[in-house]
Amino acid sequence: MLRLMIAGLLAPAALAASGGIAATVTVGSAACGILAQGRYLYADSYNGGGLAKVDPATNKVVKRVRGLGNPCGLAGGGNAVWVEDYTGNRILRIGLKRFRVTNRIRVGRHPWDVAFAFGSVWATNEADGTVSRIDPKTRKVVKTISAGGAPACVRAGGDALWVGTQTGSVYRIDPATNAAQEVPVPGSSSTLCVDPEPDGIWVVNNLDSTVTVLDPSDYHVLHRIDLPERPTDAVRGADGTEWVASRLGGSVSRIDPQSGKVVDTIATGGQPFVIRAGFGDVWTADYSGTALWRLHVSP
Repeated sequence: MLRLMIAGLLAPAALAASGGIAATVTVGSAACGILAQGRYLYADSYNGGGLAKVDPATNKVVKRVRGLGNPCGLAGGGNAVWVEDYTGNRILRIGLKRFRVTNRIRVGRHPWDVAFAFGSVWATNEADGTVSRIDPKTRKVVKTISAGGAPACVRAGGDALWVGTQTGSVYRIDPATNAAQEVPVPGSSSTLCVDPEPDGIWVVNNLDSTVTVLDPSDYHVLHRIDLPERPTDAVRGADGTEWVASRLGGSVSRIDPQSGKVVDTIATGGQPFVIRAGFGDVWTADYSGTALWRLHVSP
């Protein structure tokens, strides 16, 4: 709701404002997952096997946890950061008080992403075609849900959990029943990530280099937008535009949700992979390097 209020207050000129890199933070080799929680931003590194705690007031790393295997997906909730370890087939719980690993929870094969929503931790298992639901109190898997072929990103929106896959569909999971509904995305061959917003379900079609926006009520296509090569993830910024990272395109595109038009393209270089909003800005990380980039819109 807050995102809609902010977007509604923006003048058209604000949507067309240019964005750029406001700060660069070194977090580790194959910089990947990003999480804004409380006073800090967290970023992990897939090849570095570590998690960095970043103070957004100074754009400096203030603490690190190492030995996390091959982490990428991050989630926050229940006084912890939850980290996906892709090769270890585990979700790691890192307590915020001491900032160390307190639990290693076995899930399916090759967990791709993790989310904290509806009182649970959710992990997508790419190699199993499933989603694991974890009780954050007992720290045990309480349900395994089938979610098609190669589930990838997972994101909560409205009253449901949304799962991107490496096929032509996304899945909507009802947290009350654990029922998964397949939602085909016309013309897509790889619906890698999903950003569910009140104005549309934004689906990032990685192999097709497009973004499809589905109507939230009946899932018909509202927009299909061409983007630089291999977009990977999307998020709604505080400026009211949808920000999409293009890994092989080495850039981030800003899209006006109403028109479905690209209003700005920020050249980052490298391979921006995951993208998240926090502290008034948008953050993405270089999967081909060590940089966490803070992106800001200039009026």
